[in-house]
Amino acid sequence: MLLLVITTTDAHAAVQWNRFEDPLTGISVRYPSYWAKTSLRSERDPDLVTTFIAPTAYDRFMYGEPATVELRVIRTQGSTKPNIKGLADTLEGMYLDLPEVYRVLTREDKEVRGHQVTEFTYTLLGDDENRYVREVWQSIDNMAVSLRFSTFAQFGSREEFYTGIFEEMAGSLLRIHQLDYIPATDDLASMGSFLPEWAEPRERSNSSAHELRRSYVMNKELTVHYPEAWEAEMLYEDRISSVASFSSTRRNALPFTVTVTDLYSVFIGNAEEYTVRKVLSEKSDDFWLETVKEAEIARLEASLSAFELVKNVETRVDGKRALLLEYRGRTAAGEKIVEREVLMVEKRVLYSFVFVPGTTTTRIFEKMIEEVELP
Repeated sequence: MLLLVITTTDAHAAVQWNRFEDPLTGISVRYPSYWAKTSLRSERDPDLVTTFIAPTAYDRFMYGEPATVELRVIRTQGSTKPNIKGLADTLEGMYLDLPEVYRVLTREDKEVRGHQVTEFTYTLLGDDENRYVREVWQSIDNMAVSLRFSTFAQFGSREEFYTGIFEEMAGSLLRIHQLDYIPATDDLASMGSFLPEWAEPRERSNSSAHELRRSYVMNKELTVHYPEAWEAEMLYEDRISSVASFSSTRRNALPFTVTVTDLYSVFIGNAEEYTVRKVLSEKSDDFWLETVKEAEIARLEASLSAFELVKNVETRVDGKRALLLEYRGRTAAGEKIVEREVLMVEKRVLYSFVFVPGTTTTRIFEKMIEEVELP
């Protein structure tokens, strides 16, 4: 039974392919003939059938940074199809619960020829290396099958070079026999839960109640409250603006960045004509908030490729009108980012709060904004 998960492409059409067959599960997949593969199951990660490994150098496109594709298979109790969506819900919860390990998570659910299919993409953070990961889950008979592709994230859009290969592999999955030689289980949450040693989960924040017991004063005016176990650091300060970062002390912790900018110095003081300065000085804070919002969107469009503005809504900061922007895109280095920024203007001073949404830390960030004290 052939299950075509993703439409294959003409990229890598000249590649010679081998076919791997797992004698214990009957699952078979094609892989490039010049790639290596592991031959033994891992005692630490028993669902891992094999790992396909790109060579350290191949053709003129490769510069010594390999990619891997892991094949995992688990058999469910009975003859029913596994609930891939339910499994994906569990995995997504785990991913979101570990923002210090998983970043920029996206998920797509679909149905292909009556089979449930879920695809995740994310950046997996480690001590000395970060990896871009693309993970596809599907049901084949009574088995949940996963192919997980990963490559070094530090080298821009390197994953795009492997797109054709991975899609060809995903589209070639089939089962060649119906014999079951692996134990059955109802615990599908174990699939994919294994992390390489370099990316083991770090200690999570214990601020479950979101108690903000510490305070930090910026520009002798703005007061930011943050968790007791976190640290505050002034990143930049001059007569026009100041930038401070708040984050947990754990490794790879997500930052909460606050910027305070004097709009008079940026926009009004630089005007050559007195009449222009006078007109600008009489503009309301709402005018400056809209002006800053448009300038910020323009800056993001210029600096991020594939820029997408997801949200542009009103909110409140310390009881005053503010704007919330959420956007995604790619940096110049090819890194995918998703950020949320809250903008607020008070007496021609701009206050900006930036953080990454969609993690368990998000509620702490939102609570920090709720408890900000303006002068």
